[in-house]
Amino acid sequence: MNCFVIKLDTMRAFLKQVFQPSVSLFGVLLFSCLSVSVFSQDLGSVGKKEAVKVSGNIGLNTGFYAANGRESRRDPFLYLLNANINFNIYGVNIPFSAIYSQQETNFLQPFNQFGLSPYYKNLKIHLGYRAMNFSSFTLNGHTFLGAGFEFNPMLTENIQLRTGGMYGRLRRAVEPRDSLFNRNLSYKRMGYSAKVGVGNGAGSFVDFILFKAKDDVNSIDINQEAFSKISPAENLVFGVVAEHTIAQKLLLKFDYSSSAYTRDTRSGEDPEISNGTLFNNLGTLFTPKASSQFRSAIKGGIQYELDAFSVGLNYQRIDTDFRTLGAYFFLNDIEDYTANFSAKVYQDKVRLTSSVGWQRNNLSQDKSARTTRFIAALGLTYNSGNRWNFGLNASNYSSFLTVVQDQFSDSSNVFQVSQNLSFNTDYLLVQEGDQQSIWANIGLQKGAFRDEYQIDNMESQFVTFSTGHRIRWRKDNLNLNTSFTFTSNTAPGFESLFFGPNVNVSKRLGKSGTRISLGTTYVFGFQDGTYTYDLMTNRISLSTRFKKRHRLSLGTVLFFKQDKVNSSFSYSEIKGNLGYRYSF
Repeated sequence: MNCFVIKLDTMRAFLKQVFQPSVSLFGVLLFSCLSVSVFSQDLGSVGKKEAVKVSGNIGLNTGFYAANGRESRRDPFLYLLNANINFNIYGVNIPFSAIYSQQETNFLQPFNQFGLSPYYKNLKIHLGYRAMNFSSFTLNGHTFLGAGFEFNPMLTENIQLRTGGMYGRLRRAVEPRDSLFNRNLSYKRMGYSAKVGVGNGAGSFVDFILFKAKDDVNSIDINQEAFSKISPAENLVFGVVAEHTIAQKLLLKFDYSSSAYTRDTRSGEDPEISNGTLFNNLGTLFTPKASSQFRSAIKGGIQYELDAFSVGLNYQRIDTDFRTLGAYFFLNDIEDYTANFSAKVYQDKVRLTSSVGWQRNNLSQDKSARTTRFIAALGLTYNSGNRWNFGLNASNYSSFLTVVQDQFSDSSNVFQVSQNLSFNTDYLLVQEGDQQSIWANIGLQKGAFRDEYQIDNMESQFVTFSTGHRIRWRKDNLNLNTSFTFTSNTAPGFESLFFGPNVNVSKRLGKSGTRISLGTTYVFGFQDGTYTYDLMTNRISLSTRFKKRHRLSLGTVLFFKQDKVNSSFSYSEIKGNLGYRYSF
């Protein structure tokens, strides 16, 4: 392969001449314009142990934007201020975080969040804007404004108590202004959750969880037009989640939740609707209404792992319309079975992964059609540990739609297939001295759709190909990356393709931590065989670190679109950012 090594001494000399004056200019501007002195004070100590330790970082990011030839797509100036600070007081850690920014929309208040989570050994307290996770189907990463705690002490050498709780505002009230903004309406939503469980402190545990949330019907003044567009909801969820590890090789997982969800608390009470459920006769904890529904979700799995291979089986079922107000989003009306396998062979240089599964929806059989899917995926990677590595991935997703009610007159069965194939490789041309390597990525995605009475398949195809060359001059801390990308998208009555080169060069200045980078991408676009547009993107970035604790970053992107069909659609945009971070 030595015949493929590119001798770039002449180009290296040219790039050094280009960068040297630019770096000097940037250095003079940065260090003459920025003279920042930050002092810290030792708050004292008790004995030989420091009483208070403060660490963290504070950052400010600003951005600007301008467009020519089209309407602006964002504000001309943006800013974001954030802080992450940890106070350690005699071993008690009190992390504090805060974010302040502006919204691009003009009808919401500025976005600002603050919160802290002090902890000491097995106790953690959450105050302000925080997010906690008890299980997938109860409280799962939803941000709240309030207070919470986690307390997991070891009662004995092998028994751990696992407790947690929270109370706070899950959603703030947004009043209606006019019909344009009514889609952003929301009631004030308060919620609380509690968790109690036991474990062994080494990965095995069982937790019982309760989550409750309810909208305040009096938190906003609803007008007649908005009355039907938003309704106050109530939700109560009971959950249990468990994991158990046997001999550090066999892992068992189980997660089950039962949810009572009322779409509109203004609907009339209906005590009989909860008969036969966990939510019957719960008093003020949950009041069944005419719009209440009771659903469940379950998932579990078993995974067996050895040094050379692993195998697993997983099951998941989420009822139709299952809801929890403690999570932002997840799929429902779905049941799936999956199996996975992986193995390492040939001295761990070759790794094989595979998975196969079956999935269906319409679990309650109240829809006019049911879809089943067959899923299979295979992956193969090879790493020689020396010069060459590659990866191959293939997958096949088949869907079958079957009518279960006589509401379709045009077709009774639909078949859909999606096939994906990707290959990537990297080869090191030169290992010693100035390293050089070449790489390539190829991707193919095909889709086919056919119903029972259609003669021809409706097929689509998406192809991508990219290849490039990398070289690094170690002595000069100089990197040059060149690449070429081609993409094609074909569907019935539509065909598009675009291709073009990309060049990026970067240099690090000695041991100062300063790096400057320049890049250009050019794209030629075609649609249905017609030369449609040219795109050019120019990028400049600079990052520097000084006095060990300060970091400054600058970046600018200049974008041009030249429309070859209608020149009036041509436009340009410029975006930039300036960021500063102080660490201590």
